[in-house]
Amino acid sequence: MARSIFISHAVKDRETATELVSFLERALHIAPTEIFCSSIPGDGIPAGHKFVDYIKEQLKTPEVIVFLLLTDNYLKSIFSLCEMGASWVLGVRCIPLLVPPLEHKDLTAVLTGVHVYDATKAEDLGSLRDQLANWLPTAIKPTDYAKWEYFVTTLIGRVQEIANRSPALPLEVAGPNDFEVHRAVEFYDKVALHYDKGVSKDFIGTHTDLNQVIEGKISSGKTTSVLDLGGGTGQIFRKFDANPEVAWYYCDACPSMLGIFNRRFGKASVLREAVCQDAEDYLHKSETKFDIIILSFLISSMPHLIDFSLIKHHLKDDGLLIIVEANPTYSEKKPKFSILDKTNNVKYSLKIRPIDAPSLSRNASVVGFKIFELLSHNKGEQPYSYIAMFRKK
Repeated sequence: MARSIFISHAVKDRETATELVSFLERALHIAPTEIFCSSIPGDGIPAGHKFVDYIKEQLKTPEVIVFLLLTDNYLKSIFSLCEMGASWVLGVRCIPLLVPPLEHKDLTAVLTGVHVYDATKAEDLGSLRDQLANWLPTAIKPTDYAKWEYFVTTLIGRVQEIANRSPALPLEVAGPNDFEVHRAVEFYDKVALHYDKGVSKDFIGTHTDLNQVIEGKISSGKTTSVLDLGGGTGQIFRKFDANPEVAWYYCDACPSMLGIFNRRFGKASVLREAVCQDAEDYLHKSETKFDIIILSFLISSMPHLIDFSLIKHHLKDDGLLIIVEANPTYSEKKPKFSILDKTNNVKYSLKIRPIDAPSLSRNASVVGFKIFELLSHNKGEQPYSYIAMFRKK
């Protein structure tokens, strides 16, 4: 099926392309069915179709808009340059988007004199939005200023983070048991039974620190409502499963994790809800306001940064947002989170995408959060993880 928007990108830039798609869907409310990007699960070339023929078919749509994701990888890719050439020849509407560290001076002659947007400049993204609104007036819905600023900041931060990574880091998955973040649910389904025994002592130590933080925030004499997004097997909840001053809400996107959680804690009197659902889908549908919302090692397993405006909506005015994440400096050396299935002697790995505390704080501040406390858990002298606490401004 032909789409309104075609993302032309190099295979090695699939992570950046995924960020762009997420931006178009979330910031401009463009329906996923209107965007073709071969790096998005379900959008690949269908079985039985030749690659070149299928791409040509997508570009033949008279109203198609082609995003040219211009990177060094793009200029070195024969297929990408063919897509760009086909776009010019067919006369389709194009939006060239420059991604650092590539600069305007690096662009090939075919783009000489063509206005190119910079993916790391807010004003360029604003102009891109206006151009798309003119070309696709019925496909784009307006976004309020605060949310637009948040999505722009998030995209710029993610693009810069990807661009600044060490070139020595692997960009491709190594084998069938290695998963990228868009397949995180599959990964956790594979490792759920071995998860608790497979995590490191520093991972457990971080959760011990987190539990102490939560314990200190529970108000005596009244019920404290806690939402655990990405609750896993219940490593956080086990500390509070009999605390009468807690009302606990659990959400995890992995069915196997929920199954283990329910077998262990499903009858706990303080448990108000336990659901298998994507975190943002849950926030969209829930009407509950919480005293504490926890995201523990969740963001690094998501294909995009969570929508902080949704979290803010569900947090009480004096509520607390707690985010636990791997420290990116540690993850640069060990970018894969691995769990061994001892039964079958198979190791499964997830290539995580941690975000550093300053970047997290900047993104959260756009929608009205302020960070007021930051704790670090070290592995020897190496920072391993951090616990960031936010309140509404």
